[in-house]
Amino acid sequence: MKALVTYNPKSGTQRITKNQELVKKTLENAGYEVEMFPSPAPKSITEYIMNNGNNYDLILTSGGDGTLNETVTGIMKGNVKTKLAYIPAGTVNDVGKILKLKKNIKKGLKIATTGVPVKMDIVKINDNYSAYIIAAGKFTAISYDISYASKKKWGKLAYGFRLLKELPKEAGMRLRLILPDGTTYSNCYVMFGFNWQQFGGFKIYRKNKPLLNDGLLDLTVVEKTKRWSWFRALRFVFRGDRLKRKNGVRTFTTDKVRIECDKDIDYNVDGEFAFTSKTADIEVIKQAIEIVVPYKTYKKLFCNSYNQNKLEEK
Repeated sequence: MKALVTYNPKSGTQRITKNQELVKKTLENAGYEVEMFPSPAPKSITEYIMNNGNNYDLILTSGGDGTLNETVTGIMKGNVKTKLAYIPAGTVNDVGKILKLKKNIKKGLKIATTGVPVKMDIVKINDNYSAYIIAAGKFTAISYDISYASKKKWGKLAYGFRLLKELPKEAGMRLRLILPDGTTYSNCYVMFGFNWQQFGGFKIYRKNKPLLNDGLLDLTVVEKTKRWSWFRALRFVFRGDRLKRKNGVRTFTTDKVRIECDKDIDYNVDGEFAFTSKTADIEVIKQAIEIVVPYKTYKKLFCNSYNQNKLEEK
């Protein structure tokens, strides 16, 4: 068996870089012939996996959410069937928190070699792919509009400082949401497309807990008002579905949607800038990739014999 280890040597505390021998030895003891691929430039992981991913039995990637997105994008664009394992190594690591993965190298390697392989949904947005979040509008640039030096110096506080800088700026976008069951309009301040309930380090309360392989996406829009729109957006982040519709927060659960805007807007995909456009076609690709997770994560977050009723209720 062969294993490919892809990682961002600049992400977090460079755990893989500092522990290459441990990584190789652990995977070799699990029966793998190991190849290391440190990312030399943005998108290089995507290109390498597109062209070579099917030559391996395991792809182990380590870095922040952006590094994971590069890996997932390579898997999807290259039609790669190899199972994926992930060791978080960034500042926030939303996906790592969602899946209950470990930053500690030894614990992360144990999950990679003994965890449960399970099929997980991926969301396609135009020519991009998302593992957990799509966003547009106010605040959504914060996750990527922060320098590496700032994140290294301040850690999670860097996101808070950037948020305070963003608050005085008003913003809005007129969206046309074309859903399978109809069309709706929204004078929108911010829009989120959730595959789970996490964004920017915040766990957002959802009344109906989503599953990561149910083929559905929760599309939430926070509508713009004449003033204090930012307060409504922050209330949603902290309160989630505890807010009522009259507060200007609307959520649609769907497997696809077309979004049209009267102007070009920036889209954030998995915490990174993805593209600028007036239109976005979003579709959930059900159970698109195979990822290795702890047994408790499989039991809680994926449709299986333990939570089949949750899926049927949807």
